[in-house]
Amino acid sequence: MFSFVMILAMGSSSFASSDGFANFRVVNNYSIGQFSDVLPTSWYAENVQKAYEYGLVKGVDATSFNPNGNITVAETLALACRLYDIYNGGDGNFAQGTPWYQVYVNYAVHHNIISANQFADYSTKATRAQFALIMASALPVETFASINQISNGDIPDVSGYESYGVAVYRLYKAGILTGSDKYGTFNATSNITRAEVAAIVNRMADVNARKEITLLGKSIGGSELSAEQIFEKCSSSTFYIAIYDKSNQLTASGSGVFIDSSGHAVTNYHVIENAYSAVVYTNDGKNYIVEGVCDFDEENDLAILKVRGSNFSFLNIGDSTNLSTGATVFTIGSPLGLENTISQGLISSASRIIDGIQYIQITAPISPGSSGGALLNSSGELIGITSGGFTEGQNLNLAVPIHKMNSLKRTSISRLPIKTISKNASYMTCASSAVVDVDELEEITISVQQENYDGSFTVEYIIADNSVVDCEWGEWRGLDIPLYIMGLNSGRTTIQVCLYTDEDDSPIQTTTIYVTVQKIRIPFYSEAYRIPDFGKINGILPHYQKDDSYAYKLTDIRNVESSLNNYYDTLEECGYYFFHGFNDKNGNPTLMYKNPNYGKVVCLGSITLGVPCMLITILDL
Repeated sequence: MFSFVMILAMGSSSFASSDGFANFRVVNNYSIGQFSDVLPTSWYAENVQKAYEYGLVKGVDATSFNPNGNITVAETLALACRLYDIYNGGDGNFAQGTPWYQVYVNYAVHHNIISANQFADYSTKATRAQFALIMASALPVETFASINQISNGDIPDVSGYESYGVAVYRLYKAGILTGSDKYGTFNATSNITRAEVAAIVNRMADVNARKEITLLGKSIGGSELSAEQIFEKCSSSTFYIAIYDKSNQLTASGSGVFIDSSGHAVTNYHVIENAYSAVVYTNDGKNYIVEGVCDFDEENDLAILKVRGSNFSFLNIGDSTNLSTGATVFTIGSPLGLENTISQGLISSASRIIDGIQYIQITAPISPGSSGGALLNSSGELIGITSGGFTEGQNLNLAVPIHKMNSLKRTSISRLPIKTISKNASYMTCASSAVVDVDELEEITISVQQENYDGSFTVEYIIADNSVVDCEWGEWRGLDIPLYIMGLNSGRTTIQVCLYTDEDDSPIQTTTIYVTVQKIRIPFYSEAYRIPDFGKINGILPHYQKDDSYAYKLTDIRNVESSLNNYYDTLEECGYYFFHGFNDKNGNPTLMYKNPNYGKVVCLGSITLGVPCMLITILDL
């Protein structure tokens, strides 16, 4: 393995130079008070002025801007087309026809800002997710250079794997979006105001207007959050869970924690082991059905649930392998059914072994009903799942370290009760991910396991976003069923494959396939599965290659920063996400991207082999 000497240009927050930004210049005169509803003291006043001067936004009439009003999908497209046109040397003016927005639709489709038929109704109010998707395609990728260190999962209500996730994280990293609160909450399904639109398009056009942000939860200089801050940040991600028996009678209750926005949650195995059905109650008073169990570990007392719903707040996962005895911790759960109860204590033993099982011993009080709740560090990260304690003695309580969850899968769902689910067998199997080119087919084989299920059955697929892919079944080959996935437009989506018996209306197993559709064919390293080939992407040969490490001379790379930013985006398109970075003794960074579905990690660093080189090393998870 090569030793790392880091490239100073990597991780830089400076923008790649681009003449296109010089095209945004003052074309309209703006006078203070021009819009009676835009006060000079309003937070958005300067953004309205700049965006108006650039010819990007207008008032609703000569004297009003309507800052609290919303815009439609069509108006969003008009903004995107003006940005694209001006950046590329045009004047941003379009001759409108009937309907007025058709010229923008045609232009946006032609320039790959949107895809044909991506939106069913252009007159509806745009959601934040729709606005982000369109804006992220309105300018070239290299114009969104990162100035903020934000990783997948840092935005409280966007995991990064939603169809709009890549676009949202690109805009946050570039300082164009900042979120609606100090945690960076995005609110994907809500509408966007005209004041917010003015701020965003101004930051799109003027890189100096972009914002450097640090989302709460990313500790600054080792600072810790107070109990009040911990509760405010984390309580919406925990829930009370009610357990029902075969007769639909309430038999028990416990706690649980959301670990992504799509409804995956973790609790104790003993909370769910006797459930025939379960319902979770969140702190906003809503309730959701537990669809089933993705995976479980009886020995370590953990289970991954799938809760029906979306856009859940979830907790960031902390490091439970390197805890300090004496550190302050917090718990949030539902002791004795008292929902959203927080307690504070210390780690009294970072690694307590009881009957051969590792626990975190804590002094934070917990009670029956706390099982499955969150154990949090002082930054509000999830480091454990509270599971029990000793009745004799005081505050001798235990939590399962969260890293014990790493071996559990989330790719399929089996219905309750949990005791009918085989840990060593599945009714059907298939690949958990697929990468498809636009206008090309990819075959996924669904295999029904005859030794585990031998009877008549039906299968069904459900596409989360029909604008990204289309599917059709192929000719069955015994119990192997080909599913053909056609890439329609670049983006990410999921396909749920459900297996039904003739006796049941609900599926006995549901498997999720994570699909990435890419605009152009991405060259991959021939020696490694689905790893984008940096050399072929940039038209250069490795200076040196050994095993799974590739070194490229810096002098061969035409623009190091732009090439790296493009490679980061390519990794994200292929399902990789940044998860770790560290500095060497000289203070230079190493960046690590991983794709759990492929079991691979891509490390980007540097090495000196006679000349300074960029180094890419591929590791197994």
